[in-house]
Amino acid sequence: MNSSKPVNAMLFTMLVWGIAPAFIRSLSVELGAANALVIRYTLVSIGYAIGLLIAGLPRFQPGDWPRILFVSLIGVAGYNLGSVYGFALLPAGIGGIIIGTQPLLIVLIASLFSRTLPSLAGVSGLLLAFAGTAVLFLKGLIFSDDSRALTLGAIYIFLSGIAWALYVVLVKPLILK
Repeated sequence: MNSSKPVNAMLFTMLVWGIAPAFIRSLSVELGAANALVIRYTLVSIGYAIGLLIAGLPRFQPGDWPRILFVSLIGVAGYNLGSVYGFALLPAGIGGIIIGTQPLLIVLIASLFSRTLPSLAGVSGLLLAFAGTAVLFLKGLIFSDDSRALTLGAIYIFLSGIAWALYVVLVKPLILK
């Protein structure tokens, strides 16, 4: 295996996720949040439908459907709704900082579901990271003329991160199957 493939894949992923806040914000502002969602879901649905036709339809066990529906509605829809409406109210830089808490939220939610605590270093890192995010967000909020819209946008984006974290944690058993 070529050792540069994993690094290139990681760099590509970082690029896509790095520009996502600016892209989502510009679509949400220019088109309106609802229109941005319709366009986004339509294009993605067409792409996934083509992928399913090429790869074949997955076979799910009947007992998997409640989890599939839950992670689809809460995780995917919750993430997209929260991020698109949040970025319509919040600058991409501040929103990107908030959406960057997703890995932290994944650790917290995984810990809750597994009923295990992160290590002391892990807890310290989580507290430090959340505190840093709060400081950076509050700095942007203090110098803003419309702190109510910023706060609402921040709440939407943070809730979208929680939705995505739930998705990541709850979909794992389905992916392992």
